[in-house]
Amino acid sequence: GPMGVGEPDLEGHATPALSFGVDGFTNTLRKIGDNLLESDVPNYASPVGWLGRNIGLFTTGENIFIESASADAQLKWMGLSVQGEYFAGHAEGDTSGVILWSYGWYGQAAYLVLPKTLDLAVRYSVVDANRAAPHDTNSVVTAATTWYMKRNNVKLQFDYSRTHRQRGSGAPANDQLFRVQVQLML
Repeated sequence: GPMGVGEPDLEGHATPALSFGVDGFTNTLRKIGDNLLESDVPNYASPVGWLGRNIGLFTTGENIFIESASADAQLKWMGLSVQGEYFAGHAEGDTSGVILWSYGWYGQAAYLVLPKTLDLAVRYSVVDANRAAPHDTNSVVTAATTWYMKRNNVKLQFDYSRTHRQRGSGAPANDQLFRVQVQLML
C-alpha cells in the first residue's frame, strides 16, 4: 500500500505497507591537495565521509574513480515502522592504484504508542570507512521520542545517541549526544 510521508506510520496502516529501493552511482574526483578533493559537496567526499576520511591514501593530482550502491527496505503497519539500509563504496586511484572499500548499514524500529501523536524509536548504525584498516569502525546507538502536533509539519523530538569510534591505538572514543529538535513546516 501507499507508504505515506516520513518515517513513522502516522497513517496507521491497517494492512502492511512495504517498500524496497536500490541505487547506485559512479563519479570521478581529482585530489588537488594533501587533504583536499576538487569537491567535498557529496557527503562521502567531505572530511567525515568514507572517501574524505581516507583521502591521504591517494596521490595528489590523481583522479579517483568512485562507485557506490545501496539497498533499503521499509515496513509500516498498525503504528509500527521498521526500516534499514546497506551501502557499499569503492574508490580507486588512477595513478597510485590504491583501492578503497567502505560499507555501512543501519536498522531502525519505531512505534506510535499514542496513535498519530507520540512515537518511540531506536536505531543502530555502523560505518567502516576503510575495510582494509583495522580499528576504524564507527557505530551509533540512538533512542528517540517524537511528539507529532501536526503530523510532520509541527513536531518536537528528543533523542540520545552514543557513538563508539574504534581507534588504532589507545582506548576507543565514545561520545554521547542529547538533542532536542523542533520542526516547523508551514
